[in-house]
Amino acid sequence: MSDHPFYGDIVFILIFLPFLEMMIMRENYRIFSPLTIFCVATFYLYAMPYIAQFNMAPNYFMSQLSYKQFALSFYLLRCFLYTFCLVVIPLLFRASKMQPRVAVFDPQQIRTKGVTLFVVFCFVVIIKLGIGVGFSPAAMMDRAINPREYTEVRAGLGPLFHIHLGLKYVLITLATVMVFASGKSFFSIIFFMMCVGVTLIGGTKASFVLPVIVSVVVWQKISWQYRSVFQKFRKTILIGVLVVAVVILSFALWGASGEVTGIGDAISGIVGYLKEAYYLPLVTEAFPWSPKVLSDVIADTFISPIPRAIWKNKPSKGLWSQYFRPTFEPNTVYYHTSTFGCLSEAHMLYGRLGPFVYGILWALICYKLYVYMISHDSLFKACFVAVICQWTYLLVRTGFLGVNTSTIALYMLISWFILRNTKVIYSEETEYDEYSVSELPQESYQEQYYQEHVE
Repeated sequence: MSDHPFYGDIVFILIFLPFLEMMIMRENYRIFSPLTIFCVATFYLYAMPYIAQFNMAPNYFMSQLSYKQFALSFYLLRCFLYTFCLVVIPLLFRASKMQPRVAVFDPQQIRTKGVTLFVVFCFVVIIKLGIGVGFSPAAMMDRAINPREYTEVRAGLGPLFHIHLGLKYVLITLATVMVFASGKSFFSIIFFMMCVGVTLIGGTKASFVLPVIVSVVVWQKISWQYRSVFQKFRKTILIGVLVVAVVILSFALWGASGEVTGIGDAISGIVGYLKEAYYLPLVTEAFPWSPKVLSDVIADTFISPIPRAIWKNKPSKGLWSQYFRPTFEPNTVYYHTSTFGCLSEAHMLYGRLGPFVYGILWALICYKLYVYMISHDSLFKACFVAVICQWTYLLVRTGFLGVNTSTIALYMLISWFILRNTKVIYSEETEYDEYSVSELPQESYQEQYYQEHVE
């Protein structure tokens, strides 16, 4: 399709904003900040399908959209992104002036908590793989390797699914801290690799990216404060390349049998996998705003935490179950991930004001998480920020209602219960002005403490 509406400004904003963030934040810049992941996720979900459609190979779904529908999509994206920029840029200047906090954790306590949780997590993994398949060793092994074939079983796991995922976040957090708390010892590195390996068992494609994002976010809390802007930019590029490679690998390994035979097929699968940009104009045209949607959302918020084991005939009131699925994907399995995007959700909840409301909301969320990343010295908060940063892609893809409040509360409870008594040996606010770039310490406080008190 050579004749299409202009969308270059959308692509420019999503590419330029992370670099602007780095220039504004300087020493306070963080890899995998919520703003960076938000831009990457929005580019991946909304801009990449258009680039592929107009400049590469046309997509089957996108080719069905008309000129008018493309124009509608670009209008909604502009309202969303321009509002986001107007709010988030002043907040970045405010965050750039904050004094970061550095914390040193007790190496022995971290090791004890980490090893104990590893054993507990392995037990939970076995239970998760066994439920629904009669604990058959062959079926459990197959489910660990081919989780997509057992999607319908996941619906019967209830709270166990969320407990497993919550423990996964905390385990990666502790394993990351252990590496630095033990002075990067051989045991801590091997233990970290074991933790990453066990979190991949029976997981989806997101399981590949989860350890990278969580470990990098937590690592920056311990060993990042005195890095120069150039050092941070260099590491950002290296880790960004790693994440791209991990995403491509996940599609290559997790693709359906016979569909993915090489890297080229994996990249094509990534673009063909995206439907948010396709559904955005369709949802906007199919569902005029109605107050009834808000009542359905409120009802779903209260009834969704109730397990179906208790309420067998629990009604489905969510946007996906009541509106999206019956209209666009009636043949999908019940336990299917919504693929309509946060902008479709914004329209369903607020109509024409949706892009503006969600633009402001996303800006405030990115700022608040940035404040936590910089100013706290709590391992519990570090874990929680890592969870939300990792979820940023999911929230852009499914909307805020794709993850209900009870799920977030459960993750917070798990993290708080395990990490609440984590001992902070040393904590201080960092003054960057006291050091020139050449004098900045290259080792973290954690490594210095290990060398002075443990070795």
